[in-house]
Amino acid sequence: MGGAVQPFERGVLLGDDPALDVALCAGGSSGRWLRRPAVGGDAGALGSPVLPAPVPPDRYAPTGRFGAFWRADPALRARLGYATTPAPDTATLLVQRSTRGEMVRVEHPEGAVPYVLYDAGIFARYAEHLP
Repeated sequence: MGGAVQPFERGVLLGDDPALDVALCAGGSSGRWLRRPAVGGDAGALGSPVLPAPVPPDRYAPTGRFGAFWRADPALRARLGYATTPAPDTATLLVQRSTRGEMVRVEHPEGAVPYVLYDAGIFARYAEHLP
């Protein structure tokens, strides 16, 4: 399935295409995650608040649907911090649902990263192991 991924200071946003869901993984290689419906459009179209401080050097305020999602929730902004890339990367998201969560493999030109998203709201990110 097509999608997008954008790394942040303290996590990553994963988005299904066409903007069905956005999942947040905060905490490095393991931590908490949540899924929320994607907010359509860009943050500016929602009349979203102005950011409380200037964006730090070498960091970015996300744009597009990730920006709308990020700006709509101050607690989410605090958990994630700022984006570490100027825009989301196009990625293929391979999702396998199970009885207690789902496995999401994020494939993009720089490599692949598997995540296990447990229904209890905890995730684990694993290094890609190739034979």
